[in-house]
Amino acid sequence: MLRQQKKKILINLLLEEIEEEEYIIEEVMTKNEKKFKEFFRLSWEQFNYVLNLIEDDLKLNPYNRVKEPISPAEKFAVTLR
Repeated sequence: MLRQQKKKILINLLLEEIEEEEYIIEEVMTKNEKKFKEFFRLSWEQFNYVLNLIEDDLKLNPYNRVKEPISPAEKFAVTLR
């Protein structure tokens, strides 16, 4: 019983951390070009230029287990980070 409670607490903490990271990334990617450059070490223009070159290679079509795959921009952002 105690072990299950610890698992639930750990899972909740991890979910909170993931939500916080998603919020930070969303803030950086959409609102502040200076923070964007500090975060990714690329300007918006450079990021989009490189993304356009590799976007087709990063696309993944939805399938049974993955109904909403992450976007090419998100994959690229994670790779840079």
